[in-house]
Amino acid sequence: MEGNFLSTGTVSLTASTLVLLLFLRKYWNSKSRPPLPPGPKGLPFIGNLLEFPRKQWVLTYLQWGEQYGPLTWVVVPGRNFLILNSYEAMRELLDKRGSIYIDRPRAVMISNLMKTDFTTPRLLGDTTWKRHRKFLRQALSVKTVKQEYSDLLLSKTSEYLQAILRNPDDFLHSLKRVLGETISELAYGAVKHHDGTDYVTKHEEHFAYSKRAAMGYLVDLFPLLRFIPSWFPGAKFKRDAQEWGQHAAGLRKMLIEGVERRMATKEGRPCYVSNLLEDLQKLESDTGEDIREDVQAVHNSGFSFYQAGSDTTEVVLKNFLLAMTLYPEIQARAREEVDRVYGEEYPRDLEGEEKLPFIHAVLLESMRWNPPVSSGLPHALREDDIYEGYFIPKGTTVIANQWKISRDPTIYEDPSTFNPDRFIDNPDVLDPRELIFGFGRRICPGNYLAYQLGWTFIISVLWGFEMRRPEGEPPLDLDSDRFDLGLMSNPNPFRCHFVPRKGLEKGTTLL
Repeated sequence: MEGNFLSTGTVSLTASTLVLLLFLRKYWNSKSRPPLPPGPKGLPFIGNLLEFPRKQWVLTYLQWGEQYGPLTWVVVPGRNFLILNSYEAMRELLDKRGSIYIDRPRAVMISNLMKTDFTTPRLLGDTTWKRHRKFLRQALSVKTVKQEYSDLLLSKTSEYLQAILRNPDDFLHSLKRVLGETISELAYGAVKHHDGTDYVTKHEEHFAYSKRAAMGYLVDLFPLLRFIPSWFPGAKFKRDAQEWGQHAAGLRKMLIEGVERRMATKEGRPCYVSNLLEDLQKLESDTGEDIREDVQAVHNSGFSFYQAGSDTTEVVLKNFLLAMTLYPEIQARAREEVDRVYGEEYPRDLEGEEKLPFIHAVLLESMRWNPPVSSGLPHALREDDIYEGYFIPKGTTVIANQWKISRDPTIYEDPSTFNPDRFIDNPDVLDPRELIFGFGRRICPGNYLAYQLGWTFIISVLWGFEMRRPEGEPPLDLDSDRFDLGLMSNPNPFRCHFVPRKGLEKGTTLL
């Protein structure tokens, strides 16, 4: 008995000593390393959980930036956040040191429960992600977009003009629909499955689920909650995750089956997935190389194509439409330039950008005025780092507050005003494409497609319509009146009166 007691006592003493040594090591390490960045003082155990915003995050980030400077350190249970509120910090950390800021933070709701971390934006910066990037860069180059996609982009913009003629009050929904169809055809060569299921509708449902999951769940802060049974009180998040994950898996399977069927029957138009699969099949036939991982990467990056190409472009074009109603003098200048280049002839190619410098400036300003992903997609730090004398520990979630840059008067004079002239003969001003498409190795590979989509829609709408703000609309003098500043920052709902030009009538053949 005495021997057992001594043995137990020895073990307890040893364990206590180890805990003390670990505590002392952590204490002395914290004393010897540089300080953490400044930020709001949190409470014991929960940190800044009560101060962390539930909506319009960027406005809180903006306030923190004004109080604490370009770096703001925020802690919630189980996670550290670094909010970047200066372009210099974003460039230095996410671009120049991009190799250690390349990962994405792992979200339990999306990754473990929904199992949708196979999409390109959610992947860690590993070999699989590099495969995705290789295929996307190949398919979204400037040359490929102009040579292979121009006919589809022009056809879809003409469809949008007809949709406005049919139902002008539904112009925002029609924009979402046409853009969704455009990206669906580019990625998978079709808009509907052979059984009639609509791909665009299914993708929009998936995106709605993903946005809800990304808003943050308690299980993301306390990962052990993922092990409680789905029937347990308060475990609705598990039932939601299962439903949403099954929806994503079903949609992915449907898309794969659809493109394989169209390839076998030679139906539909060539697309991102079919072109790459044909190249891989030829490679396998010629060399005997194992292509299974590449095929998986093609399907998963194709699944990601829709969200990356449709929703951000939709926000930019909504910004444009809203600006045209609020700034009629800018609309008149832009329309004059389109008329000078195209006259009565509907634009039939994607050439001529150099002849339309004001349209280029209008598009850039539509990107800057309300960045689509106002706080960017978060990065995760792979190893400890030091910046400006501050210690940033491994695993920190890093958020680039793009909204702050878009409203920085030292970068953009009178930033809340829609003013394309800031990009005319001013090579030193920050091009918003350097901001809204991300940073470093994580920059969006579809940035040129997004630009070309925006440019094509803008010149087409200006060619076909004059846009007027209906009488009686409330004043939209403040940014908070104009934009919802959500996860995907959209203009708040607004009305627009479209006056057809060029003899445009329902059923007019443009192409």
